[in-house]
Amino acid sequence: VCNPIEAANAVLKSSAKGPDCHGLVPPMFLAGEGADKWARDQGIRTSMDPRHKITEAALKNYEDYMNMITDADSSKSQDSMDYTVNNLDRRDESDVLLDTVGAVCIDMNRAIAAGVSSGGIALKHPGRIGE
Repeated sequence: VCNPIEAANAVLKSSAKGPDCHGLVPPMFLAGEGADKWARDQGIRTSMDPRHKITEAALKNYEDYMNMITDADSSKSQDSMDYTVNNLDRRDESDVLLDTVGAVCIDMNRAIAAGVSSGGIALKHPGRIGE
């Protein structure tokens, strides 16, 4: 989904309508491929290229973390695990601990819209929906 706020708004509107004529209950939360398919069905722009969702710097950080974990996992030694933990601890905290951001907008008609994203937490499980 290229614009998650647009998709969230569509989910809200769809949920407010209730079940369709066939009894299909609209979603409340969507993630991963299911979110992309639902959004496309609603006419919301999506991209089949997952790179539109991640910067080159974030991809490099992810690959670095995965390499450290894979190296430690393959050796299964305590020294290797300690090395991985120490390296993760020494990385710039902004790489590891970026967390939820939010935005609230009020237009001149006093309509309010809000959105949040926890897109910065390193090594999230695919499809994770945050708290």
